[in-house]
Amino acid sequence: MASSSHQPSTKLQHRGNTYSQLTSKQQSDLYAQLPLQCHSLSTLRRSGVVLEIDPPFQNTVKKQRHSMTDFLPTPTQNHAIGRRKAVVMTCRAAETPDGGVEPVSICVIDFFTGQTLIDSFIAPSCEISDWKTDFHGISARTIETAVKGNNCLQSWREARMRIFEYVDAQTILVGFAVSRDLEMLRVFHRGVVDARVLATEALFTVAERSRGGMKLELKIGAVCMGLLGMEMRGGGTMGRRVRDAYEDVLVVREVVLRFLQRPGDVVEWVKRARLEMFGTAVKEEDDDAVGKNAKRAGRNLKKKTARKGSPDISEMDQKTKRSGNRRRNQAEGAKHSVVQSLKELNIGEASRKPHDGKQKAVETAVGDADHVEDESKNKEKSGNGKARRKTRKEKKKKVETEAQEKAKREASLKAMVREEERSLLTREHGKQGAKRDWETKNRAERRAKWVESQRDI
Repeated sequence: MASSSHQPSTKLQHRGNTYSQLTSKQQSDLYAQLPLQCHSLSTLRRSGVVLEIDPPFQNTVKKQRHSMTDFLPTPTQNHAIGRRKAVVMTCRAAETPDGGVEPVSICVIDFFTGQTLIDSFIAPSCEISDWKTDFHGISARTIETAVKGNNCLQSWREARMRIFEYVDAQTILVGFAVSRDLEMLRVFHRGVVDARVLATEALFTVAERSRGGMKLELKIGAVCMGLLGMEMRGGGTMGRRVRDAYEDVLVVREVVLRFLQRPGDVVEWVKRARLEMFGTAVKEEDDDAVGKNAKRAGRNLKKKTARKGSPDISEMDQKTKRSGNRRRNQAEGAKHSVVQSLKELNIGEASRKPHDGKQKAVETAVGDADHVEDESKNKEKSGNGKARRKTRKEKKKKVETEAQEKAKREASLKAMVREEERSLLTREHGKQGAKRDWETKNRAERRAKWVESQRDI
């Protein structure tokens, strides 16, 4: 695994696959596009990247077993000739007895040219419980042979120093699940383009990502086959199941290039993948749909609150309503009795003339019944009007009372906030002093460790 074993040729080929070689113009165009793909700090945290600005010993990686004092940020600015604008990196790891991981190999290439910068084994710095040989083909005997042949970095610290020859704070670091590699090498870095995050954000909706987190199980082999149409572990002298670090960095580079150069291919891949996974090629709930659903839920909640919070009918309103119903029933009863009397008299069209007196009496009775009904309706309207006016007054008084209580609560809260701010300022002054002392001590310890490591080298 010498550093010169994979120098770029006319065609960039490995294990039966051909990878992109970029012209000078393409490199220039991509250099302007690549920084736009760098992830925000919140996205980096969700993907598991440890950041220098995070509180000591309180990082976001749940299985993080390394002391934060071992971490170093990439150099602020590297004026060396070897400094690169963007690199692709991957590490192979073995498992330690405490369940952690230790790097046993590293491969780094230039993103734009494909040139191999580092391709070496790493001697583990602690005991290994599982070498994962079936996964990457590296065993204890492999490391022993590499150490004897002087083709092995002595520790993860030496591997980190080699990386710093090509990478500084301005370099864009490309990878697949970059958080794991940075954690193993104890490196702080912000300029990251993670191919797994790109694929996850393209393939899954916001709601799906929130349910599964940023660590949805997207495998590099599946992304390579689906998006690039290439099969990994296809050729060469290695077994088909053995992972090749150099092949991995080439595939990751090709995936990111596909996102930058041919976004239409990404759209088609997303449709095919979603059709296979969910039975539909359409994202039924994208970012806009999530916003619409949230607005719809807010409107429904407002309606429910309005229904629950509407004032009940007062006792006076209930009495007025019962009285109106009673008068209406009386009028309808009187009218019904008149109609029944008409039926009993058998008054028809042919027999109305001989019974003018009876007909007149009946008409008078019907008119009286209608008058009773109209009078009851007028009384009901009058009673309802008084009840409504009373209800409006009660509502107005209630609103004024609530406004006064709200003003009192706000004044009380403001007083509490002012008191809390004074208390926080007092505590903050004490914390800042303690933080300055801790930073001074931490810088001194880091400097001492770095000097010691330089002596060992």
